[in-house]
Amino acid sequence: MTASYKSTKVSFINRKDRLAVKLLLQSKVRLAFFSGLLALPVIASSGFALWFYNQNQVLESSAREVVTELELLNEEVEALSRRAGIPRVKPEGVTKKISEGQGGVPQPIAAEDQLAIAKNKIPAIVSRLQKETKPALEKKLQKEQVVAMATPTGNPTKGTFEVSSDFGIRPNPYGGGYEGHDGIDILGAYGTPIFATSSGKAERAHYDPGYGNFVLIKSEQGYETVYAHLSKLAVKPNSQVEQGQLIGYMGSTGRSTGTHLHYSVYKNGKALDPKPYMEPIWTYSEAFN
Repeated sequence: MTASYKSTKVSFINRKDRLAVKLLLQSKVRLAFFSGLLALPVIASSGFALWFYNQNQVLESSAREVVTELELLNEEVEALSRRAGIPRVKPEGVTKKISEGQGGVPQPIAAEDQLAIAKNKIPAIVSRLQKETKPALEKKLQKEQVVAMATPTGNPTKGTFEVSSDFGIRPNPYGGGYEGHDGIDILGAYGTPIFATSSGKAERAHYDPGYGNFVLIKSEQGYETVYAHLSKLAVKPNSQVEQGQLIGYMGSTGRSTGTHLHYSVYKNGKALDPKPYMEPIWTYSEAFN
């Protein structure tokens, strides 16, 4: 008789234990899932905190830059105001000068507040610049320009030239002894253009036995300039002359031994050495030596 048998699986964990393991595994999966869910807000909040911190740093940096630029702008306006002759205005708020007897607990200023303060100060600075500093500075510069134009500046001829006779005591060019010379003598070709070194009124523009054809220009600053021995005049008496304007041509009229320009500078009626008012681009001629 053939024996038959039914194979059976051998299990080392009984049914009750398997159920316990299954429940345990399921519980760990759920725990890990819920733990992940609970961690999401923490991770998200950490990322947001980092972003917020970075943004705040950028804002504070921008605030510092704005405040610094505002202080520089205020200093520039103050410098222009002093240039215009406006009395110094006592600064408000931040000042770089540290005096004795200061102290206290520092109070931090938020970046938003710094920007708000800077924003409030800008209109006042711009208003001062437009309504006070700019008009005063323009007026001051115009006045300085008038003074500068009325002050003898530069040379009465273009280019380099030779000086044949200096300011002060000199030998008499007509022989015998010494004489005073109230200007300098500039050599050049006959007909060389002569230009005014200062603005003013041509109080004299005519012939004189000593100066020959000459022009005397008087400015509001008390200066007088004389251009003598001209071959021809280019201005009329009592006319207004501007600095750099053509006034005549070099010649040898009047008391003169040859073609040259006699150039003099007076201040309040006193003769001055013209050379300090001129560009030093000349040499002394052999006649001078």
